Amino acid sequence: MAKRSRRNHGTAFKVKVALEAVKEQQTVSELSDRFQVHRNLTTKWKKQLLDRAEEVFLEENASANAPEVQELHSKIERLTMENEVLSVALSRIGRYKRKALIQRDHKLPISIQCRILGISRSSVYV
Repeated sequence: MAKRSRRNHGTAFKVKVALEAVKEQQTVSELSDRFQVHRNLTTKWKKQLLDRAEEVFLEENASANAPEVQELHSKIERLTMENEVLSVALSRIGRYKRKALIQRDHKLPISIQCRILGISRSSVYV
């Protein structure tokens, strides 16, 4: 028996098969034979189509949230620049002074504080 080479199915083909499966005019086996794909793929594509069908109508909400998204992007950009400035300033401080800045009772975990301050986490626990 000759082994078939692996096929890459395009998006349009997957949608076509999945829509036929959703219509349920034919069984999954019949569709698989008709389109020459494995039954598992047909079932998988049908499930993906049904699970993600809601995303089609989310574009309306996305445009309404666009100003909020832009505002968040600008805040991220500002915070990134501030973080870079602080990183440069902290690099000029000695390791022992940076180690003294660790706050054990702070909400931010010690491992993250160490990463931000550029010191080894194991040196804090000594």
